[in-house]
Amino acid sequence: MQSKKMSHRFTIVTVVSLLCLALLAACAPAATPADSGQPADTAAADTSDLTGRELALATASEEDRTLIVAVSQDLSTLDWDASGAFPRMTETQVNVLGSWAQPAIIELEDGSMVGDALNFEPMLADTMVISMDGTQWTFQLPEGMKHYPSGNEITANDYLYYKDRRGNMRVPPSLDRLVRLATEEEPLKGFEVLDDYTFRFNASDWTPILRPFMSCCQFGYLIDSQAYMDAGEAEGDKWGQEYAKTNMPSSGPYYIHDRIPNELMEFRTNPNWQGKEPFFNRILFTVVPESADRVLLLKAGEVDMAQDLSAKEINDLRDDASVSIKQVRIGDMIVMPINHNTEPFNDKRVRQAVSYLMPYDDIINNVWFGSAERSFGPVPAMVHGYDHSYWPYDLPQEEALAKAKELLAEAGYADGLEFDLNIDLGTPEQASMAKIIQSALAAADITVNINPMPRAAYQEGKNQGTHTSALDTLFPWTAEPGYFMDILLGCASYGNRYSGVCLEEADAVIREAGTTVDEDARFALYSEAQRLHIDNASWIWLGARYFNLAIGSDIAGYVAFPDTRTRYWHLYRDDSK
Repeated sequence: MQSKKMSHRFTIVTVVSLLCLALLAACAPAATPADSGQPADTAAADTSDLTGRELALATASEEDRTLIVAVSQDLSTLDWDASGAFPRMTETQVNVLGSWAQPAIIELEDGSMVGDALNFEPMLADTMVISMDGTQWTFQLPEGMKHYPSGNEITANDYLYYKDRRGNMRVPPSLDRLVRLATEEEPLKGFEVLDDYTFRFNASDWTPILRPFMSCCQFGYLIDSQAYMDAGEAEGDKWGQEYAKTNMPSSGPYYIHDRIPNELMEFRTNPNWQGKEPFFNRILFTVVPESADRVLLLKAGEVDMAQDLSAKEINDLRDDASVSIKQVRIGDMIVMPINHNTEPFNDKRVRQAVSYLMPYDDIINNVWFGSAERSFGPVPAMVHGYDHSYWPYDLPQEEALAKAKELLAEAGYADGLEFDLNIDLGTPEQASMAKIIQSALAAADITVNINPMPRAAYQEGKNQGTHTSALDTLFPWTAEPGYFMDILLGCASYGNRYSGVCLEEADAVIREAGTTVDEDARFALYSEAQRLHIDNASWIWLGARYFNLAIGSDIAGYVAFPDTRTRYWHLYRDDSK
């Protein structure tokens, strides 16, 4: 197969800006000793004992070590607490910011590698100690690690600043959500900095969510607190909010070297990074708004990875020998959040009626092309502890229509109703789903006004809770039933802000389950919470999609992490493929 070299990429003219090309040209291979007048080595290094990533790293040219990723959009800001581009932001974070720990990597029988959600290993920490009862977690940093570019030392206080900054910015800190879930005491014993290099998380009770949550990337970022505080000092802003819009100091494997808004973001390896040396020392995220163009660039070898492709495009690429599709069966919920604070969805009978009318199988079969499966409640089948036995909404078509009309009449909508369905222009499947839903609900005299929105406006509607209804894909990163329901449907959750959903009875059951040690008893409680939400038709659960990523077939080392965010420092180019 033809190797993807930088020289092949200079043909991107109509899609990638000339400025991007200039940056690519500026990264031409370094001069050889003969070119520079320096003496050449008398003998090449012996690589006979090296294999895989180590061999690739030892023999790669500089042009091999640049990875080009075609993305659909840029970030509007580098401040994670103000960004609406969630997947792009969190992928940037996991590559730029170091955390205490990371999911442990395991190799499956088929040779693929995954990050284990139930086990984790140190990242910036060099030691971790867990108490026998599982309620006390102590992390210790090595001395002398530095942020880039400031050179400020990385300390335990950097995490405390990160957590407090998130709270100040009105973004619920993930562990604060865990605190609420685990016990009625709020907060728990909390977060404790023992010294400059030692941090302890104290839980007042054991909870099954703690272990998978600790491996989540957002648990323990250590950010350059001094840089943020110094930048905001003149304005009296200890959180450095203006500075954060255009700066993200690095404590992880990469730093943001350059950024041209809406065109290009360039990452380079962090010179202060003390972990495994990344094979790719330069990563270019180039903005290619049209997914069809991203596909063409990937097939032509002009980019190494194409993000945000539609399910149909992924399906069409499966037989292309130059492309590798990485598919992970995760619980990424395909949902229709409905606003409990506005008519008509403030009436449970209307929510139930719409649930009966949904063409679930048509959506999965005709929109997702093998990249999704049905889901029958708030917890998908990928998550241990799901219970779909309470699902009542799959009836023969005529029976479902009659039941829906009966419920609508009881709610005072015998002559039908009308509502807006907002969709994200950046997610092509949403338009297809919306049309199928619009047609199906028309049979019950329900008029669905499809409202396509630019992603920024769509995200703003989510954050402000102004959508009457919407289509979305939402993925809680901790694969545990209570966490899924708490974060999406709890009364003090993201989902409540999104759609006003609040079912206090279910919240109480989930809270009890969160500290129930006996597994059978815990999952019985989770089943009851699922029954309550299904009966309440808290949202419309359409299915669960898989994570798909299209990359060049010469890119190896991919690890499927629980949060689906690519850690680029694990990847390498294998020209033997």
